[in-house]
Parts: sequence; structure tokens; C-alpha cells
Amino acid sequence: EYSGSWGYQFSDNFWIEGQYGRILMSNIPASGAQTLINDLTFRIKYTFQAPLYSYFMPYAGYQIHSVSSPDAGNTTDASLAEEEELFVQSLEKRRFIAGVTILRRLVPGWFIKADLGIDTFNIGFAIEF
Repeated sequence: EYSGSWGYQFSDNFWIEGQYGRILMSNIPASGAQTLINDLTFRIKYTFQAPLYSYFMPYAGYQIHSVSSPDAGNTTDASLAEEEELFVQSLEKRRFIAGVTILRRLVPGWFIKADLGIDTFNIGFAIEF
């Protein structure tokens, strides 16, 4: 999944963050089918300073998965068609989320970032500007 996020510090230690991700999966839910998932996430975070130029940011928010799979259920086998449609419906999500972001500063303005929560497990880099 390719994703990007943007955060804004609106008060001392308080942040809001938005994230958008997109993935196109081939051969899901069946051979020859494609499924597109758009992931939109909103979070509010509070920052705690940790040792070694690190920060912990517990968060709460809301996540929306929008799924499109036009070929799901296009088969002559009725039970298989229903199974494919149920699988695609199970990917649709609208839920409250919680977790923690961990930042470790490498040099001023550059961080290693890990998001660990019920919505995601993500490790990457963040740039502050």
C-alpha cells in the first residue's frame, strides 16, 4: 500500500494528522479480478518526550476503508459469487482507532517513524518542515 500523511501541531504537544493510502490488488477475490482499497485516516495525538531524542505519541481517531471490486461475484457458481461479494464487503471498514506513534530523531528534522495501532503497523521515515 502506498500512503502519505500530513500532521499539524495546533497546540503544545497536540497534533492532528490525516493519512491517505491506496492499494490495487490483482487476483483478489478471484483469478482475473482486481480490488482497489482507498484508506482515509484521521488522528489526534499527544506528544511525550522520551530519552535519546525520541517521542511517544498516543493517538485516537477514525478510519475509513472504501473498496471497489467490480468483478467480484461475476461467476456462474452462485455460492462462489456470494463468497466473493462477502469477502469484498468484509474489507469495507468504518471504525474508531487507537495506537501509538514512536519517533526517533536521526538528525534535526529527520525521524524514523513507527505507527503501532489497531488500524496499522507501519515503519518509515518522517521529515519535519
